[in-house]
Amino acid sequence: MPRARSWSMCLACLACLACLPARGAEEHSFAVLDLVCEGSVSQEQNEALVDRLVNEIQALGDFRVLGGTTIRSMLKLEENKLLLGCRDDACMAEIGGALGVSFLMRGNISRFGERYLVSLQVLDTRRILVAGGVSEEISGDLEALLAAIPPMVRRMFHDLAPQLGLSPAWAAGLVEEERLFELEAHALIYGGMWAGEQRELSSDLDARGDMTGDRLGGGLRFALRLGDLHALWLGFDYQREAWRGQAPCEAPDCDPGLSDRLSIEVSLDELRVLLGYRFAYPLLDWLEPYAELGLGVQVGLPRSLELPGGARTISIQPEYGTRFSLLLGLGLRFVILERAFLHGGYLWEAPLFGLSSSAWLAGAGVLF
Repeated sequence: MPRARSWSMCLACLACLACLPARGAEEHSFAVLDLVCEGSVSQEQNEALVDRLVNEIQALGDFRVLGGTTIRSMLKLEENKLLLGCRDDACMAEIGGALGVSFLMRGNISRFGERYLVSLQVLDTRRILVAGGVSEEISGDLEALLAAIPPMVRRMFHDLAPQLGLSPAWAAGLVEEERLFELEAHALIYGGMWAGEQRELSSDLDARGDMTGDRLGGGLRFALRLGDLHALWLGFDYQREAWRGQAPCEAPDCDPGLSDRLSIEVSLDELRVLLGYRFAYPLLDWLEPYAELGLGVQVGLPRSLELPGGARTISIQPEYGTRFSLLLGLGLRFVILERAFLHGGYLWEAPLFGLSSSAWLAGAGVLF
């Protein structure tokens, strides 16, 4: 019987504890003040932004959040006058005490041409210090500004989590993992806008001609992203080039009276390794025009060729078989589901010690 009474008392204590407010509920109370606006930001836009901030903070967790009209209705006339001229942290802490909140959010918005500069801060009203903040430059109209508020709030609360007593797992769920690397595969389709490099086919055969400019190839690239605009990449390409020229007729049935040279067409294989830089500017969330520059080494692979008439088979090692190559490119990248992309562009290749060629490039890749 005494043991049953002990269990009953434990259950009663647990029931009482369950009725108590969650730990930190009072600490997790915020007031979002009207933003200080400069430039062409109207009062209506200011109120819309404050409402968006309030809704985003409430969506993050079990927080008590005050903003806009609610704050003005809670403060007395004297306190509202104080709020209008309140700039320093001590004054803000006094306002927070009057509202019964532990944190105040304040901010500034400035308009410069087609860009907004937004700065948000959270003040700890008990310790009278800035607990955290975030700033961002945003291009576009009010819709773009409103769309930028949620990620800004999540980043700020990610940094505030330790001060709020919230778990690292909760904080980790607020921000997207930054994707620093890219892996892509692409196809190269060359046109003949510029003729390729003049080459000899073999040192022991007087066969001379030109690259026609017709090429087909493909490759892989691995890129390191340096922020939203810049990237360094390492590329490996394989391509097959067309060569057209003439060689001496060495077959037994050749008629020297008609011609002592025959036309030859052959495809030459090449490998290329490039190190490059890319600049991509996000016009939209899914559209990024880009420009790139690459410098590398291009190696022509030897192969065998049977001469017309079956006279003999020769080993081909193109002249300037190994050379440096400069590549310039322009194109568009299309981001899909934030983790993948398609892109297409135009390349201009200038092998050193040779004539240049051009190419259309199309590819796809993933971010990780």
